[in-house]
Amino acid sequence: MKAYKIVKKLSDGRLVSFSTTGKAQVEYKPQLYVQAPDFLRKRGYHLCCFRELKQAMDWARFCRNVEVWECEIEPVWQLPPCGIIFEDGEISVIHEWEWPSGTVMARKVKLVKKLMEVKEPLGIEKKRKKAKRERKKAR
Repeated sequence: MKAYKIVKKLSDGRLVSFSTTGKAQVEYKPQLYVQAPDFLRKRGYHLCCFRELKQAMDWARFCRNVEVWECEIEPVWQLPPCGIIFEDGEISVIHEWEWPSGTVMARKVKLVKKLMEVKEPLGIEKKRKKAKRERKKAR
């Protein structure tokens, strides 16, 4: 099934999980299938993607140093409760939270094609450029 994945691009160029760190973080490599760590899979948590490109782009535009990729996935049809995965691998379910609209979980994800790169959250880059122009004018 086709889906869309947001990944964080590290300074060394590696692509990793956008919203997890520590033991839960996954490194992605284009054209290779990856899975969530075993301890998460056993508890019903897999890799999150978006069903539609617009949903992924709407989320990514508020992030820093991320990429949106078209991907191939093996979907999980039932989402577990939304939660936070801590550095030590523990999961805290927050019943008031919901998964972002369009979220789909995947047993496996393969990055196929990079579609978009976001270096700065929406509006920040424009504000920086405007401030730079204004400083030049003031000189």
